[in-house]
Amino acid sequence: MLRAHTDNPVIVQWDYMCWVNLDYPPPQYSASTLQWIERHPLDDPNVVYSTHLYRNSGAGGPGMPHRTEGGLVNLWERLDIEQGLALAELPRAVGEWNHPLVVTELGAFLSNGGEDREHEVTWLSNTLDVLNTWNVGYVGWAWRSDEQLDHGMLHQGEPNDAGEALLAALPDG
Repeated sequence: MLRAHTDNPVIVQWDYMCWVNLDYPPPQYSASTLQWIERHPLDDPNVVYSTHLYRNSGAGGPGMPHRTEGGLVNLWERLDIEQGLALAELPRAVGEWNHPLVVTELGAFLSNGGEDREHEVTWLSNTLDVLNTWNVGYVGWAWRSDEQLDHGMLHQGEPNDAGEALLAALPDG
């Protein structure tokens, strides 16, 4: 994906993540978006913009797509993911602004287990599908054991459910 733009990419990442709170979306409320790309464009064919995407980095909380109903509820359905990413300006960055973009970190927080783990893996699968549809590159975080790392994609040397979701989403998967 990057080589289609340049043989020598320079990846620029300014804002840590580009998620918005679907209960309090921009522009009325502050949110982490990719608008910095439009405000500070770098006109160089070797520049590739970058961001991170997580549903839950271990703490959950504001800044993630969610709808509050009796407390914070992070979402995992495709339509909510699309809405959150659209509010974060991701499709405008790669479409209207025509800037190459790669998600340099992406993963499912597996440590909570149970239903939350299922939601995380569903979120990861749906997010990867959206990114593939929008032609946005990504790097899975992290191809390590879930016994050592909360976002690990391996379990005892084999892909776990998050690792399987990543492999299934790859173009040759």
